[in-house]
Amino acid sequence: MHPSTESISRSPLFRGILVVEDEPGLRLVIESVLTGAGYRVVSATDGDQALTLALADPQLQLILTDVRLPKKDGMQLLTELMQAAPERTVIVMSAYGSIEMAVTALQAGAYHFLSKPFGKDVLLHTVRKAEERFALIEENRNLKSRLTGRDPDGMLIGVSPSIQQVLQKVQKIASFQSTVLITGESGTGKEVVARLIHGLRTDPGPFVAVNCGAIPENLLESELFGVVRGAYTGATENRIGLLAQAHQGTLFLDEVGELPLALQVKLLRVIQEGVFRPLGSGQETRVVVRWMAATARDLPSAVSAGTFREDLYYRLNVVPIHLPPLRERPEDLLLLARHFLTRSARRHGVEEKVLSPAAAARLTNHPWPGNVRELENWMERVTILCEHREVQPEDLPGAPAGNTPSLQEKVSAETLSIKQATKDIERILITKALNMTGGKKFAASQLLEISERALQYKMKVYQIKESEKGTSR
Repeated sequence: MHPSTESISRSPLFRGILVVEDEPGLRLVIESVLTGAGYRVVSATDGDQALTLALADPQLQLILTDVRLPKKDGMQLLTELMQAAPERTVIVMSAYGSIEMAVTALQAGAYHFLSKPFGKDVLLHTVRKAEERFALIEENRNLKSRLTGRDPDGMLIGVSPSIQQVLQKVQKIASFQSTVLITGESGTGKEVVARLIHGLRTDPGPFVAVNCGAIPENLLESELFGVVRGAYTGATENRIGLLAQAHQGTLFLDEVGELPLALQVKLLRVIQEGVFRPLGSGQETRVVVRWMAATARDLPSAVSAGTFREDLYYRLNVVPIHLPPLRERPEDLLLLARHFLTRSARRHGVEEKVLSPAAAARLTNHPWPGNVRELENWMERVTILCEHREVQPEDLPGAPAGNTPSLQEKVSAETLSIKQATKDIERILITKALNMTGGKKFAASQLLEISERALQYKMKVYQIKESEKGTSR
């Protein structure tokens, strides 16, 4: 190791580092470098001793371990640490490292893989980067503590830069009354973010959510604004609308892109003026709400197409928050999977399952079209159906069965016509979405990013029978 040019005049964030190395000379050098940088260092010479020390001292927040160790090797130590104390940061080092070993370590939960020999600068730089990640996790925990008394599972979990940017924006805007528009693919957690913003307020009031795409168009207006008795045939009593229920709180318009144009006009006035009239009433009602909306649709394109009002779009898009799809935040995948396994075990009162390295690898290779919601459903299914504690690849939903042809093979084997191939792809994706949602057409339409009406039309065109896939919403 060579002298470092990096300044060490800073307070370490890690309260302790455990160095696991059986070679005395290298162990002493690593200890010296880290101690000189201001860290408290504890050492172990084998895997069993390291696990005992780590579990006995929660302040050993970083574990730096060799792979080849007596009694228990570094990869086994990593696996057991991730099961017992997944909040710890682990860096694996080896002189015999390969790309395969590094990938296996990262998939098993390691933060980084260091190939020996490495210099003093490399060691300190890696530890500093690990501290940055640790700081983000701590910030996330602090955010959770501010939500004491509210749903602890309603957190946006992740250490990826994109999710940390979202969390920083959430904390910055929570105390303001500005309108928020949350965008992202179906299943990315848009309502989780809305509830998080609402929950961080000192006196949040009620949180009222309405799915604009799930309520029939002829009922949506009365649901939002309320009804006065006698307003129409069948209106036998006064009914308070969702707007009035959200007074002094938050009204969350989920799938706002599905609002019919006629209702968009009326909603725009409420947002601008803060007043509305229940159906059948001659008197205006004033309301004070925090407006939040979410959509998986491309609203600027909808504005260009004339299906969404431009003035309403700009009224809603005061503070935009975009949620990235799960495939663009791979750092969060296994963290989320373990969180959902813990939550599912607690909810169903069963033993918590753990992911084998092979199962973790399969999760990281899946494209996740249903995003976080799909991952959550997978982990709950595994919790209920898996008969052993360690989850294997074959226990995961959608495990490959034999030589199933790919989508590309299914199409290219039959035609070179773009028109026909497009139809083939649509039919395959619709069938897949219906299978994934248990035949629920509304849920399938959300995955496909089309309206339920369009889905029903395409099912008829492609002769996908409802009796085969179910008709439940």
